[in-house]
Amino acid sequence: MAWLRKNAEALLRNPLYAAAFAALCMFMPFMAWLGWGWLVLATLRYGYRYCAYVSVGATLGIIVLVGLLEGAWSLAWFNIGVFIIPLALFALLLRQSVSMNFTLQCVAIAILVLLLIADFFQVMTPTAISTFLKCRFEQVITTDPTVAQNLDVFAEQFAWSWPTGLFWVYVFGLFLGRWFQAALDNPGGFKREFYSLRLNFWIGCAAFIIIALSFVLPPSVLLIATVGLTLNVLVLFGLSLVYKWVEAKNWSKWIIVGVYILLLLLPVVALPALSMLAVIDSVADLRKKLV
Repeated sequence: MAWLRKNAEALLRNPLYAAAFAALCMFMPFMAWLGWGWLVLATLRYGYRYCAYVSVGATLGIIVLVGLLEGAWSLAWFNIGVFIIPLALFALLLRQSVSMNFTLQCVAIAILVLLLIADFFQVMTPTAISTFLKCRFEQVITTDPTVAQNLDVFAEQFAWSWPTGLFWVYVFGLFLGRWFQAALDNPGGFKREFYSLRLNFWIGCAAFIIIALSFVLPPSVLLIATVGLTLNVLVLFGLSLVYKWVEAKNWSKWIIVGVYILLLLLPVVALPALSMLAVIDSVADLRKKLV
């Protein structure tokens, strides 16, 4: 932690250094996650003006490194519009509210609204995504026609999975930035904050209604995407309760490992169980009754 504190403090001391580091991380392969966390950390520590400096600096860095030098303008705008701007806004919300619990629920609602807007304008349907991809890979399709079929399959899967993917990207960025901040200023603070995650009563009821309606409504891309996002939100808050429960009862940490194994190997069992825990917790506050 001393190494982290020393180097982070040195980079954060100057907005130019912080912006350059964020842009470099987002440009390097498999390092974008560090840039997301760094942007959140800078915002949480120094507020609106510093957030603007780092966001603009990272944006300019992406434009130069990805757009001008690599010629990948689509990728550059994607990084700016999907990662930098939303994470900066959510980090500002977290700083203002001082509540990870509130911020994560706002993230889920924002993505749900975005999903509804995208469905209304038909911009993220399997057909629209497939058409876009086929235009981008037209030369490859001409050489190998089977690529078109693979793109159709990918487009259908992407159409219902992108909201869930966005949710976890933002959650990971916020968690990483908050963990960095806790390591620098408040050791153990992130752990306490994660253990206290609990859905609002009305959001928990709404999540339950969405899951219940999925059993009676005809299947559609919008419905599958909405249910997938809802389940993942519930799983996150359910995991928080499990962590808190295990710590309060002083049980073995292997129980948590077992939960993750169940999520990986038997999701049909683990997903409903964690989801129901999160819904019940939103109504009855199980931390007070069970812990």
